[in-house]
Amino acid sequence: MPPPPRRGDSDASAWGRGIRLPTIEAGVPGSLLHIKFNPYVTVYSCAIIWSFIAYSLAERWLAYKEFQTWFYWVTDNWTWFYIATQNVWIVVLLYLLCIPRYRNLKLGLPEDEPEFSRLQWFAMLFCCGVAVRGRVRLQRGRVDGVSRCNPNL
Repeated sequence: MPPPPRRGDSDASAWGRGIRLPTIEAGVPGSLLHIKFNPYVTVYSCAIIWSFIAYSLAERWLAYKEFQTWFYWVTDNWTWFYIATQNVWIVVLLYLLCIPRYRNLKLGLPEDEPEFSRLQWFAMLFCCGVAVRGRVRLQRGRVDGVSRCNPNL
């Protein structure tokens, strides 16, 4: 059995409980065409994704109805969990704001200056929230609109 990896190891896949993950690496490290991936995760995830795509293309209307059933089931049964997790985040953030040790937490080196001001951060987060809400509304309206106009979808 090989010795357990140490923190100073340059091989990042050697970290974590002494488990070595299989990797495939191709190309010159540091170049744009360098690729490194786990073959098991890649093959299984591609198979799952392509099976969903094939099912959606082969049985369009049936897939639409099935995915709508899944969507409504998740919405009906798991909305409480989403709301609860948002409340947990608020509690965690309030905790971090109340503890002086974490109040002035800085991500980066001590001498680093923030790249964005607080106003810019707020503007970016606000735009992301508005964009997500608008995207969900637009997508939902489009799917409903298309299904009403084209019954053979």
